[in-house]
This record gives sequence, structure tokens and C-alpha cells, in this order.
Amino acid sequence: MKTRISSELILLRASALFLILVSLYQVITISLDTDFKTDLESKIFLIVGIGFLVYFMTFPRIFFSDTDLYLKYIFRKEQIVSFKDIQSIDRRYFIRGLAYKITYANKSGKIYSAAFFARSVETLSEFIKLVKLSNPQVDAD
Repeated sequence: MKTRISSELILLRASALFLILVSLYQVITISLDTDFKTDLESKIFLIVGIGFLVYFMTFPRIFFSDTDLYLKYIFRKEQIVSFKDIQSIDRRYFIRGLAYKITYANKSGKIYSAAFFARSVETLSEFIKLVKLSNPQVDAD
């Protein structure tokens, strides 16, 4: 059975979508008598909102079972990583909350990493415990 470890980031995605909708409304409804600065600010907010939405939509969905890690990206098929191939589980200290990065090697030995926000401390602790049982030399914060 797969257990989800990554968060959906629903609040962040909804905030970015709200920013896009408000900016789009302002860009569409601004009349010709509005000054250039207001029009430019609305377009900048629209671009920033789209950027944030794309950024948060590209975070992987991460699941784990007793022996494997499952990574599902939005435009790629699901990747299965054995716990033995995980090299480190690092906390991202410059971001508050449960932000982590998993570094792993694929079958050919190439090193990859996946950043995610953990759903809960309990699920993350269970995941780290299972990884350390399969791979004692893993570096985990």
C-alpha cells in the first residue's frame, strides 16, 4: 500500500490562481483612461501569478511503500526508486515548514533530487525510519 508523503500545496496553488484571476480581471477591465503604471502593475502581477502557479504545479507527488519511493511528476510517468538508492533526505532550512529534498541515484547511477513539502511529521518520520532500515548509510535530517 502506498502512503503519500508530499503535500498538495492547495493553499499556495489557490493563492496563485486567485492572483492570476484578479490580475486578469484588472487587465481586461482597465479602460483607456488608466495610467500606464497601473496597467503595467496588473500585467506584472499576472505574470508573477502564472509563474507561481506553474512552479507549484510542477512539484512531484511523492508516495512510499515498505521498500520503494514513488515519484509522480505532472508530465512524466511515475518513477520508482528503491530505498537502497536514496542517498540523503535533507531539510531545506531556508524555507519554513516541512520542506525537504530527497537525493537518489537512478539505475544508471545518475544523481537526481526531488523537493517536496511533507504532509505531516508522523508520515515523514515513518518514511525516514523505513529508509534507514533498508539503507543504514543514508544521510537523513
